[in-house]
Amino acid sequence: MILRTLTQNSGFLIGLYPITAAAMIFCGWGEIAYQWNLINPNHAWDQSWPFVFWGLIVFNSMMINTIYNDNELFAQPSYLMGWVYSFFASIALVHFPQLEFWLAQSACILAFVFAFKVFRQKRAHHLILLSGLSSGLAFLLDIHTFIYPIVFLVAFNLSRPFSLREFGLLCVGFVLPSAYYWAFLFQYNLVDQWNFSLHQTLPSGNSLLNQWQFWVWTLAVLLGLWGLMQKDDRQTNKTQHSKNLILILVLLSSIYFIIISVFFHPNFVLLPFLPWILLVGHYWTHYRTSLLAPFIFYILMIFSISSYFHWI
Repeated sequence: MILRTLTQNSGFLIGLYPITAAAMIFCGWGEIAYQWNLINPNHAWDQSWPFVFWGLIVFNSMMINTIYNDNELFAQPSYLMGWVYSFFASIALVHFPQLEFWLAQSACILAFVFAFKVFRQKRAHHLILLSGLSSGLAFLLDIHTFIYPIVFLVAFNLSRPFSLREFGLLCVGFVLPSAYYWAFLFQYNLVDQWNFSLHQTLPSGNSLLNQWQFWVWTLAVLLGLWGLMQKDDRQTNKTQHSKNLILILVLLSSIYFIIISVFFHPNFVLLPFLPWILLVGHYWTHYRTSLLAPFIFYILMIFSISSYFHWI
């Protein structure tokens, strides 16, 4: 029912994003405050923070849905991708209310918006520079996002001839936010506040390896990879390019996060949230081509709600 409704071509469905995020955050208001005090001990909890997070999630949902609809990944405009993000991001927020992480999510999505537009553009220098700038801003907020410019570089070289100028623009765009930030630190003698570490503050609770939710996510990603590699009816070159970019994003980011988890967080698994959302969102949008897609969708919803909203 949810899959069929949200894959319809109706712009009013976008209104479900703020409603879904608001309902999830309201139900977990107390847990968000509790987790905030654990993750951010140096910053006092304020009742306005959930509204900030709500705005970020709604913005991210709209932007990620725009990415999907603008790149011919479905036969008609669909609004499932944004709803999938708003639902699972709201649940993740309740367990991990770190402002820097969610701001980095917004910057990464903007980088994705510009990167997806580069396909066969004769004058793509501004898009490459903007994707680099957005990636650099995301890096300042969450260092694990540095994998995305590498992904963009690989994807660009697969769809267009290598250009030293484009490579330089991507690097310059990525470095500029850090350069400005370092200049600010030097100006005010705050260099000792720069914290560059691959160790990340993690949510409390048991490892995802011990939760059924993790294994259902893994199964959904594997099925999504299989579905992504199938050729769609009336598939265009732009569609194939977009699918290739999603595939590269998922594979490289998954390998990176597995390595980081093994060496820096052996008791916890870090997940590449955005690439996986793009992948499973595409898989569920094409649910009519797989008998398992609706089953996996509803099972994952049930496990996610029971895992993160256990106090209800």
